[in-house]
Amino acid sequence: MRRLPPLAQSATAAASTSTSDIVAELGRILSTRRWNKGRAYKRLAPSVTTAHVADLFRADSTAPEPATALAFFEWLARRPGFRHTADSHAALLHLLSRRRAPAQYEKLVVSMLNCSHTAEDMRVSADAIQAIRRTGGARLALSPKCYNFALRSLARFDMTQHMGRVYSQLVQDGLLPDTVTYNTMIKSYCKEGDLTTAHRYFRLLLEGGLDPETFTCRMNDALKIKELMEKNGCYPDDWTYNTLIYGLCDGKTEEAEELLNNAVRGGFTPTVVTFTNLINGYCMAEKIDDALRVKNRMMSSKSNGLVPNVITYTSIIDGYCKIGKVDIALEILKMMEHDGCQPNAWTYNSLMYGLFEMMEQNGLKPDEHAYAVLTDALCNAGRAEKAYSFLVRKGVALTKDSAKLVVLKKHAFF
Repeated sequence: MRRLPPLAQSATAAASTSTSDIVAELGRILSTRRWNKGRAYKRLAPSVTTAHVADLFRADSTAPEPATALAFFEWLARRPGFRHTADSHAALLHLLSRRRAPAQYEKLVVSMLNCSHTAEDMRVSADAIQAIRRTGGARLALSPKCYNFALRSLARFDMTQHMGRVYSQLVQDGLLPDTVTYNTMIKSYCKEGDLTTAHRYFRLLLEGGLDPETFTCRMNDALKIKELMEKNGCYPDDWTYNTLIYGLCDGKTEEAEELLNNAVRGGFTPTVVTFTNLINGYCMAEKIDDALRVKNRMMSSKSNGLVPNVITYTSIIDGYCKIGKVDIALEILKMMEHDGCQPNAWTYNSLMYGLFEMMEQNGLKPDEHAYAVLTDALCNAGRAEKAYSFLVRKGVALTKDSAKLVVLKKHAFF
């Protein structure tokens, strides 16, 4: 077989040393039918970088047809050692949307966001997402899930201005923001200190009938939002107060009760849910006396004589079990049943947990089967995280009987 003269190969390589030369030659090669089969591309391929790819797609004179561009992009991605960047993704998305070409836009957007490791990468990515809507029209609209991923990605770099634009684009596409959308926006604006904007998104969340997360934003900021609402003549409703109290009860129960007292003075009427959140908060902090005080307050005539529910009683039982007073927990169980309130799985699991603690206090060590029974009961009650932390604290290795805990724990966190 006749070989090409070495001089000709050297000349080709020499002609491709500069970025503009490589881009121009790439454009010429991709215009041929079997671009990835020819010798010219094989000689050039080792010199191609993501910067060349981005320049190629952005240049009007060299940009290939959309289908060829997408095929070339995917072909490069399969090359060992080659990694596309946010910029090369963005350039492809600009090209495809500009020509309204069919493609898996969401897949490309997610891949681009996963390649965005700096604030500049995220800026490029956000611009590309906006270009899809601006040049591709409504028919290229992304899904709410994809938009939410973009918002969370931007939030990592505190890019609230770009987040606002992406949120507007979501709405303009005729999509409904969900809980993830609003919580992401609220958290970011709280972190930035822009409580006015955070409050606006919080109100939109409530008006949409959606549930905020326990920590929709840091609770200190949430209280500031409440104060801001009141200053603007927009007083929190019952649902808002219950949400704030619920959030504060995770570590700041005294502040939660103070908030409740102020709310009551302002005309707020607490419900069983309100008091139960406080009781549960005190029990988690092992402040059982305070929990009982709140329970008595709930049942008093001043609070309309509210009746404790199964969660109220079980919170108290769980609290006593945590401090090793299982005998009192059993008395609360009797009181609960006497009042016509039926225990549930959580109630009995709390008692089992307490009995294990009592066994150890009395020098008795539960065997493997006993741990497996408790683990299974906690998992079936949706308390896999509690079961896992209990086993770790006791130094118990997972057995075949408790292996499913690993799966349930994964679901609990992810």
